[in-house]
This record gives sequence, structure tokens and C-alpha cells, in this order.
Amino acid sequence: MKRRPLQFQSLEDAVTDARRLLTNGYDRAGAWGLAQNLEHLAMVFDKSLDGFGDVPKPLGFKMFGSWLIKPIMLKTGKMPAGVNGPASLMPTGASDDNGQLGAFESAVSRFNTATSFQPSPFLGKLTGDEWRRLHCIHAAHHLSFLVPKG
Repeated sequence: MKRRPLQFQSLEDAVTDARRLLTNGYDRAGAWGLAQNLEHLAMVFDKSLDGFGDVPKPLGFKMFGSWLIKPIMLKTGKMPAGVNGPASLMPTGASDDNGQLGAFESAVSRFNTATSFQPSPFLGKLTGDEWRRLHCIHAAHHLSFLVPKG
């Protein structure tokens, strides 16, 4: 199964897509189902507000990421596929799509009302607008592996 092309203009678009996947069903083009993808995305949303204290910071990657990777991602609207993140950001094996949709919606709502943001361990200090754009890119990346039925 092939991934679908997907880009979100807003975080609400990501929530709408996740709801549609839950309602209409989906096929996997990757290893994770809807629950695992939403659990991972909600974790990253929360850590962008609370901090990434438990996430290892690869030596030199933050500087490299902030001046090279961040501008490329913001310009292209894409993330590279096949890059494994740290274990502390991986889903725990959640299988309740509906429950994880609720957690994802809560994380997006919390992010939308936030006024201060934590630096990324990979991309460094980000503005609220940069975090918003990167969350849209990240959500589109992961949800693109779920192909709606019908």
C-alpha cells in the first residue's frame, strides 16, 4: 500500500483528518495504526509545551538541525521518512483509536491556547508559529501512512 500525499494548513485540519479516519476506516501503509500515530503526535505536542527533558539530545544535532533541517522542513512542508525517533517518543502500543483521538484533540487544544513553548531537542528554539507549522508537517507525515477506505 502506498502513502497518500497529505499536507495540513492548520492543526484543525489534522484533527478533522483523524476524525475522518476513525469514522470511515483506513488501511495502513506503515507500521502504526491510528491510535499509535495519535499517541505519538499528542506526546510531541505536549512536550513542545512541557519540555523534552527525557529525550536524548544528540551531540551537535540541535545546531545542525536548527540551521539546516528546520528551514528545509518549513520550506518544503515535508519530513524525511524512515528516521527513527528516540524511544521516549514512541507510542506505547495503544490500540484504542477513539481514546487516542480524544487525547490528540486535547493536546491540540492545549497547544492552541499556549503562549510559551519549549525548545526542540533536534531543532532548537522555535517560535509558536514555527512550532505550529512543524506540528502540521509532523501530523501530515504520520497520518499520510493511513489511507482512508472508500
